[in-house]
Amino acid sequence: MDPGRILQKSICYDPNRNWTFSVSWGYNVELYRSLETSIELQTTFKTFQTWRGYEDPFTFNTRPVIPDQCKRPVVFFLDQIEDGGLGEWTESSYKIYDNVLLEKSNCSLEVQYVNVTASYFRPELWKKAPRRQCCDIIKGTDEGSNVVEIVIRGCHQFESVTPP
Repeated sequence: MDPGRILQKSICYDPNRNWTFSVSWGYNVELYRSLETSIELQTTFKTFQTWRGYEDPFTFNTRPVIPDQCKRPVVFFLDQIEDGGLGEWTESSYKIYDNVLLEKSNCSLEVQYVNVTASYFRPELWKKAPRRQCCDIIKGTDEGSNVVEIVIRGCHQFESVTPP
């Protein structure tokens, strides 16, 4: 649908609830129940280990998996994608994978779905700064809503991608 956007990661902030959304378009959306910086979110979790028990032989940075289930990000996986017509935009829907695990750990969450709307990513944008795209949370900021609507867009001049 939109191959140029596949490698893009967008970060959105919900200042009403102090939440951070990390959108990896076409794969997943991670919901953090705190404000996280983009530098922190660029570093992947260390969900693997070496076969021979070396301390840290990897040539890339990782961060440890958070042991407390309530402080880990809630992961929503891709459920469906729709083409917006005329090759101008797409709408992707993500749903929570394992809500039972959250309920067992007393970390219940009302949000069950995240819908992401984005215009097609034009190839010439790879050559322009800033490469990161910005986004807005347009629905789901009120308590009791189980769907969050996010719109990914180009950043405005002087717009910051850091937490408010």
